[in-house]
Amino acid sequence: KQTMVELRTEEASLIDDTLRQIINKMLRTNNKRSAEDILSSPNTKSHIQNLLQDMNELRREKESDSSDDDEYSVSSDDEEELEVDVIGKKIELINEKKCLDMRRWDCVSRAQYKRSCGISSLTSVFNFLFSERGYGRLPIQTQEDMIGLLGKKPPFDEIMFGSFTGNRTLIRWFKKFCKHFGVRGKARVIWKEVGTGKKGNAKDCQKKMLDGLKSTNKAYIYHSFNHYMCPIGYEVTNQDPTRAYEQKIATAEQTARANDIYIIMGDTSKSYGPLQSVKWTDIVLDLSQRSPYTYNVRKPWLGVTKKEPEKVKRKG
Repeated sequence: KQTMVELRTEEASLIDDTLRQIINKMLRTNNKRSAEDILSSPNTKSHIQNLLQDMNELRREKESDSSDDDEYSVSSDDEEELEVDVIGKKIELINEKKCLDMRRWDCVSRAQYKRSCGISSLTSVFNFLFSERGYGRLPIQTQEDMIGLLGKKPPFDEIMFGSFTGNRTLIRWFKKFCKHFGVRGKARVIWKEVGTGKKGNAKDCQKKMLDGLKSTNKAYIYHSFNHYMCPIGYEVTNQDPTRAYEQKIATAEQTARANDIYIIMGDTSKSYGPLQSVKWTDIVLDLSQRSPYTYNVRKPWLGVTKKEPEKVKRKG
């Protein structure tokens, strides 16, 4: 079922790395004086200040998360939205209305194999979070590498990924990859509009995505109708032409014109262009459809369509 997925690294790993660096430096010292020199050095003070800041941010987030005990749970139903939590820093924006991280785009694994959009999208966001092409330290991992870790062998075009790839599957694979490569990450459902285990809402999901796309440690997978894609940026466009070059998002008090939000998607499919600009209201429309009705954000001109049941051919 169509959903949205967010992936993120754990802040605890950043704290562990910082502590490990400081402790290792102190262990290499031979006398008390040199240890004191290390602790008093500007570089170490900077590390400690950053460490304390990270710990405070982690504490605030944990306190916020504690209000929702089910935030990290995954329901038994496969029609759900996924989110993987990672703690990182914010990228600097020259324009509050526009965000496009070139590293996210660079990590999109394109072109995919036939029906491999799920694992190809997961490969893309994993590389953004953990590889040196993104904001991590691991070597780049190809979709062939990741498919191999699942025990699958070539020819990959003949694998029927669609028959066993779902939202819960992606969460399970992400945890498997984190464990294999020795990195830390989390997955969770943030918004599910249709089906059992309904959770979250469009407004909260939109805010999380716009904030998360500005970070270096959160990534998303959008399970649209019959396809997976990777959100890599956004634009907020006010309908007032005189506000074209304003760098701040106009509020309702500032203008009577509405803001249109577009999510920029990295598409792994070679059958479409590399970037899809999808209106947020279209995403909401897609995720709100109940069977047998569907809405394809890559073919919005079709509108909401009704999927007719396949006719069963009689034998003989």
